[in-house]
Amino acid sequence: KDAVEAASGRYLIFLDADDWLDSGCFEALYNVIVDSDPDIVVYGEYVSDADGNFSHIQMKYAGGLYNKTKIESDIYPRLIQDERATCFSTSIIQKAIKRELFKSHLLSNKEAPIGEDGACLIPCIYNASSIYILHKPFYYYRYNENSATKSRKVFNWSCPEIINRHIEKHVDMLVSDFKSQIYRKIVHDVF
Repeated sequence: KDAVEAASGRYLIFLDADDWLDSGCFEALYNVIVDSDPDIVVYGEYVSDADGNFSHIQMKYAGGLYNKTKIESDIYPRLIQDERATCFSTSIIQKAIKRELFKSHLLSNKEAPIGEDGACLIPCIYNASSIYILHKPFYYYRYNENSATKSRKVFNWSCPEIINRHIEKHVDMLVSDFKSQIYRKIVHDVF
């Protein structure tokens, strides 16, 4: 939260401490932003396995600019979670997001240390007028067995409730099939 408040640029980019960006990332983002001025830019990533070998993760969406109509038709059906438990990437890494859009949907709650990315990003995507998908992988995600999402720790049962209440506050659950999607997400998060 403090970093978001201190930021002064038009866009925010997030980078975990043990990850890195390819050297061409900022130039590519700059060109997309100048050409299209999207609310969110999504770019590709490489993910390492436990042995440190990186693989390019293919995005399941066509590249290019998505206006609101295309966001509704192509992204909304999997925005939160579809019947196959797949969703649009809810991690804030490998994305450039307009600062004001992100700030208006930020979740800052110490009781929700896991899943806060999605709690913020789902409302950002829902409220975005445009998204640009850039297939070029610029983000290098390093596997960390001690990360909050991979380590075995005592689970805070209030976490899914905090996250899902935040999403419900910022996303109209009567649009698309979001009510069913949020129910699926809650069950998935608990188990």
